[in-house]
Amino acid sequence: MRRRPSVPGPAGVLVLIAALSGCSAGDALDMAAEAGMDARRSVLSAFVAPAPQTRALGAPLAAAARPVRPLSRRVVAEDLLTGEEMRLTPRPVGARSVEVTEPDGCRWRRDDWFAPSTWWRGCGEADSWRDGRAELTGGAGLWPLRLGAEARWRRRAESSAGRAYVRDTVCRVEDAVELLRPGREPAPVFVVACDDGKRVRTTWWAPGEGPLAFRVARRGQGVEQVWVAR
Repeated sequence: MRRRPSVPGPAGVLVLIAALSGCSAGDALDMAAEAGMDARRSVLSAFVAPAPQTRALGAPLAAAARPVRPLSRRVVAEDLLTGEEMRLTPRPVGARSVEVTEPDGCRWRRDDWFAPSTWWRGCGEADSWRDGRAELTGGAGLWPLRLGAEARWRRRAESSAGRAYVRDTVCRVEDAVELLRPGREPAPVFVVACDDGKRVRTTWWAPGEGPLAFRVARRGQGVEQVWVAR
């Protein structure tokens, strides 16, 4: 999906505070460091990016088996950054994979929702990486989803322009909560965070349903994407 302007991360917020108060960014950083983590969290609380609403579970969540395909139905969701409707439309490919089309025309293929994409067309803003493919190794250990489960993939990606990289992605089941949505019953979900060193992609995954909420945060730049299924 093409990237929207990020919600500012901590560094950007501190620079903004510095500009408004007439002091330098360096002074703002020094003051935040001296005040300690609690004071910094307080200063930044007004700049928190939109996020899915959750609450604690009333009972433990049973382990979730891996589905045959990573996405079996169209997802209709609200983009929490813009308030607009967005859709993910899957198409079966092979025995276990899907090709998913996003609202801006970006298409990608995976055989596991949490794994990196193995193929993509018309995605992102960099011309040299809009089309490409990748080979994956690893991935064992995440399924069935349960608290603390973890998997690592190594991705060898190459774009149609001849660019290439090798990067590891680590996914971990960090929490189990109830996802709250207007007009819907609370949904028990696992919270799975996948970190590739540049971005952290977090999914709120409901057993038997799939992804009900999703967020992408880029290191040092803030939230790029966040949606909740309707």
